[in-house]
Amino acid sequence: MMAGALLAGCLAMGALSVGYQAVATGRDRRRFPPPGALVDIGGRRLHLWRDGSGAPAVVVVTGLGAAALEWAPVQQALARDTSVCLYDRPGLGWSQARPRLETVTGMAEDLDRVLRAGRVPPPYIVVGHSLGGMVARVYAARHPDRMAGLVLVDTPHDRQFERAGQLLDSRTRTRRLASRVLSGVRQAAPRGLVRLGADLGIARKPRAEARQRYPGAPIELGLALQLRTRHRCSLIGEVHALLTAGPAVREHAPGLGNLPLTVITRAAYQPDPAASGRAGAGTAAALTLWAELQADLAGLSTRGTLVIAEHAGHHVHRDEPELIIRAVRQIIAG
Repeated sequence: MMAGALLAGCLAMGALSVGYQAVATGRDRRRFPPPGALVDIGGRRLHLWRDGSGAPAVVVVTGLGAAALEWAPVQQALARDTSVCLYDRPGLGWSQARPRLETVTGMAEDLDRVLRAGRVPPPYIVVGHSLGGMVARVYAARHPDRMAGLVLVDTPHDRQFERAGQLLDSRTRTRRLASRVLSGVRQAAPRGLVRLGADLGIARKPRAEARQRYPGAPIELGLALQLRTRHRCSLIGEVHALLTAGPAVREHAPGLGNLPLTVITRAAYQPDPAASGRAGAGTAAALTLWAELQADLAGLSTRGTLVIAEHAGHHVHRDEPELIIRAVRQIIAG
C-alpha cells in the first residue's frame, strides 16, 4: 500500500515536472528570440550572432556547455575593432540539437559549416575556451588558409587527462569516478521542478548561476538557456567529446606551423574537488603539470605566446576579459 502510494507520488511529480518544463520552454521561446540568425548547415540550424564590421573576423568557440551569450561582453568590446561572431553548438543556446554524441572533430566540422553558410569571409582569429580551444585547434589545423590567428583560453592539453591520471592512486581515481557519476545524476534531475522552484523564488542557486554566467542579461533569459532539456542532454554529449578529445586532437592538430598563437591560462589551476582529500604534494604536482602542458601548447606555433591570467579562474572571459581582448587586438595589429 505504502509502496503504491510512493510510486503514485513519484509519477505525479514526474508528470508535473514534464508539464511545467513544456510550458516554460514554450513561453521562453516566445519571450526570448535569438539575438542572431538561425543558419541552416544541412538539415540542422545553428545560431550565429554577428556584431561589428571589418576583417579579420573574430570567431569565439565557447567552453563545455556554454551558450554564446556568455561571451556577449567580449563581443561588444571587440566589435569596435572588427567583426565578431558568436555561435551556439548543437543543443546550446538557440541552436537545434544533434541526435548523436559529440566529438571534437564533429564540432570543428560544424564550425566550418556555420561560417560558410553564414557567409562570414575569412581570415579568422579563432578564440577557443576550454573544450572550445580543442575544437579551435582542430579547425585551425584543418583550415590553415582561413586562419589569421588563434587564442586558446584555459584550454586542456591533448594529454592533460592522460598525464593527470598518472598522478593519482587507485583510491583517488575511484573518488573522482564516483564524483562524476553523482554529477551526472544531478544533471539528470527533473528540469521542470528545478525551473518551477527558480520561478517561485524557492531555488536560489539557478538564479545565482544565471546571473554569473550572463552578466547584463535578464535573469529569466539565463534560466531559460541553462534549464532547457535539450541543453542538459547536449551537455552529456559535450562531456563525451571532452573525455575523448585527446587522441583526435593529436591526430588532426599535431602542430600549428607559424600561425599567430596566444595561450592564456589561469595562474592557479584547481584540481578536481573529488581529489581534495589528499592535497599537498598531489596539488603541487597538478599545478606543475598544468603549467608544463600550457607552455607546451604555446610551443605548437613558432609564433606562440603564453599569457598568465594572475587574477582569473577557469572562466577568464568573466574574470579578466581584458587579457583576451588585448590578445585579439595584438593579432589584428600584426
